[in-house]
Amino acid sequence: MSNYRQILPHIRLMPYIRYYWILEAVYEKSTPERVIPFGAMQLCFYRGHVTCGTDCLDAGSLLCGQTTAYSEVLTEGKIRIVAVMFQPFGAKAFFYVPMHLLAEQKVKADDLDDPALKELEQKIVETDDPAACVELLNCFFLNRLTPLQDYNHHRLDAVMKVIRECGGNIPVRSLAEAACLSGKQFQRVFSGHVGLNPKEYIRTVRFQYALSLLQSCPERQLTQLAYDCGYYDLAHLIDEFKTFSGYTPKEFLSVCLPYSDYFE
Repeated sequence: MSNYRQILPHIRLMPYIRYYWILEAVYEKSTPERVIPFGAMQLCFYRGHVTCGTDCLDAGSLLCGQTTAYSEVLTEGKIRIVAVMFQPFGAKAFFYVPMHLLAEQKVKADDLDDPALKELEQKIVETDDPAACVELLNCFFLNRLTPLQDYNHHRLDAVMKVIRECGGNIPVRSLAEAACLSGKQFQRVFSGHVGLNPKEYIRTVRFQYALSLLQSCPERQLTQLAYDCGYYDLAHLIDEFKTFSGYTPKEFLSVCLPYSDYFE
């Protein structure tokens, strides 16, 4: 039994936060879930028995940086997760460290030396009402919001639109040109705000684009999928699926339905 929902944040937060999501579920036995890279950071508050990598949580929170490979999460018994899905470069507006330092990391609030976040964690873990949790999140992020400098926000927003429109099939030099920055400047600004370097990020988006095409047309031939997504050949597509999901495309389709909300 599970209940999943998405809730939009306060309108002032939408440039930085895509949505909040809440999962309430009861698992009779330890249940693994494979988490694949999706091109954004998350902040997750847990209640119940959740094992994420080497972290075993009964109650707490994790700030999850960008990833370039899949991971496994184990859940057992009655759980609730309240999570924040940031825009690709949105977390930078609330956490005052270069985002690339959080890449491949899942950091507990205790380890961030952030008393306000720790207080928010306690309130959300102790609150049963989902609507009250959303209100707590809105208040926290509105109070903490430090809008990104206009020139960086506009540049990154333009770059993300280009990446989305081409499904990640674009050379990095073209993105630097869209941002009106030199290659070295672009690498520094992009990594510091997004958490991955541009090449890593567009690989993630291309994989998400492949999932979105399979989602809309599951019977699509894999050779055609590789061509449509700009992979060199079918072998390249298979290698990328193994990297990002741990499965070949056929294995992936045999164990789960393809899903991506990146292009919504």
